[in-house]
Amino acid sequence: MINPQLTEKFQQLKLSAAMSGYEQVAENYDIEREILDKALEDLFDIQLASRFENSQRLARKNAALKWPQAMLENLPVDEVSPFSQADIQELSSCEWVLNMQNILLIGASGLGKTTAASAVGNGAIIKGYKVKFLKYRHLIKALVEAELNGETDKYIKKLNRIAVLIVDDWGLTPLTDEERLLLFNLVEEREGNGCWVITSQFDVGDWHKAVGEQYIGDSIFDRIGHTKLKYIFEPGSDSFRKINAQKGGHNAN
Repeated sequence: MINPQLTEKFQQLKLSAAMSGYEQVAENYDIEREILDKALEDLFDIQLASRFENSQRLARKNAALKWPQAMLENLPVDEVSPFSQADIQELSSCEWVLNMQNILLIGASGLGKTTAASAVGNGAIIKGYKVKFLKYRHLIKALVEAELNGETDKYIKKLNRIAVLIVDDWGLTPLTDEERLLLFNLVEEREGNGCWVITSQFDVGDWHKAVGEQYIGDSIFDRIGHTKLKYIFEPGSDSFRKINAQKGGHNAN
């Protein structure tokens, strides 16, 4: 009889035919079950590890993170960092994805918001979630192009199949009336369908200024901005620059 651990690995690898032939092979070759099980488990572990690595590689490619090597465990947690060790643990757990909580990373340019957003994205990828990184201006451009091609609903549905949507430099580009409405439609349709990770130089109280219209700005804030996962990057912090320099990187955005 196959042990439960080996049965699980047969099933993970979808080797139903091989599993059904296990008993016959063991009898034909007169192999001790303990030896056979250990050899199969070792081989299956190698295959499962390879599949996981390949899936992670593909997921990171599809996510198009700004800094694909950024990891949550490498983010600083010193006195000038917006993160505590407890924050890193909470973000790593990805319970915020399950609970449809958004993450806001607020502060001036060059303090590490984009690095942190990429690290958050990698944390979600490790847990098996789909992630996509977009610059705010690229998101707006894509929405406009989809509207021109009559594919707005299709594009929004595509984005809503992604669990974690990272938008970098939120509000940095002025919007036209058409762009403003398209953005609002995306935000409205995404509510309850996925999480946002947003970096911005605008605090949430000023989002109506970034969007360019009070009512729509407030409506977007109501759908995204109410979250406990808001991290403020204070001016003068160079901890992100230091940690990346120590690791041979240059990403301190």
